[in-house]
Amino acid sequence: MVSDTHGLILYTDLLFCTAARVLTGAYHLYRDRSPRCLLELHAAAKAEIPIVVVQVANSYKGDAQEFTKTLDRLPQYLAETNPQAVEMLEGQPYLLDLDSLGSDIRGAIPSSQMLTFDPNQSSLAIAGQIQQLGAAMVRQACPENESLLQDLTPTEPEPWNQCRSVAVYIVYAESDPLAIEAATGVKQWLRHRCGLSESAVQLQGPFKTDQTLASDQADSVVMIQTKHVLTEACALSNLYTAVHKHVPIVPIHLTSTGAVDSLNAMYDFDEAFALMEDMQQGLSPEVSAAVETATNQDIAAVGTELLRVVPNIISKRLSAEHSAGAATSKIQLFEIETALRRIAQSSASANQAPKQLQLPEGSPKSR
Repeated sequence: MVSDTHGLILYTDLLFCTAARVLTGAYHLYRDRSPRCLLELHAAAKAEIPIVVVQVANSYKGDAQEFTKTLDRLPQYLAETNPQAVEMLEGQPYLLDLDSLGSDIRGAIPSSQMLTFDPNQSSLAIAGQIQQLGAAMVRQACPENESLLQDLTPTEPEPWNQCRSVAVYIVYAESDPLAIEAATGVKQWLRHRCGLSESAVQLQGPFKTDQTLASDQADSVVMIQTKHVLTEACALSNLYTAVHKHVPIVPIHLTSTGAVDSLNAMYDFDEAFALMEDMQQGLSPEVSAAVETATNQDIAAVGTELLRVVPNIISKRLSAEHSAGAATSKIQLFEIETALRRIAQSSASANQAPKQLQLPEGSPKSR
């Protein structure tokens, strides 16, 4: 793609852009806050060249929703934040109407095509994100090459090493719809991909009977991290019992770039830490009493025990939106599966370790 003072020439079949700084001019690329990015986007839109917005999760991360909202009022937005850009745009011979600039770009960017790239993820997750970008390129520019896309997850998973009657027990906040959906999705993945039976992957069940199930019958416990997972008696009692009985926990942190309702349901690590530090103050008397009855522990002791373990476990990420893309979702679920498999393998190895022979009292080698 090449631009000059007389016109814009496009040498590409697909245009990617990031939802950060691009609307006020690429601040870090052009010190004069040039609106060239807008001109390139507009030229691509007018030439019907596909555009995919990539939201990069770094310190300059933009907001995907604000990106589209700003396009709807672009002239006013530029006048408020970058008047110099307005002057430059009005002086361009190939831009006919500044008022239609934002709407033309907006019409070429369906919200479902917004992708996320997080460079802080694991190498496998980054590979999945890159695969998703490649899939977007194929889908938009050359769908005939879809068969060339590589599936990063193994096609034939190895058998699962299950030691107890329940391989995976999933704890979640019953008041969070996103948590319920995520718990169900994780269970379906483990059942269909790994061949585990219905009873081998258990969702959190009726309160007051769960504690024995989570601690004594499960190889591992999955904690779906949403806003209310540490404020509901059932989930809280299950987590405490798992920690107290040394059942390994795999936290899954739901992430969202979508609607405000989704963002409000997200797990906040700082808030969770503060709650575990002072549960007597942070929980309602009804929840505290229910947890104390179920665990036979003072609520402060429950918080102390959770604080000792939960914040020190690195969470696996899982997107709360289907719009994250099939490739990214599969990679995230595969990483969760891998973590659970490591726990299962470790438990199986421990159970198979040779036990020291106990000789009878008085035998020569026992002296």
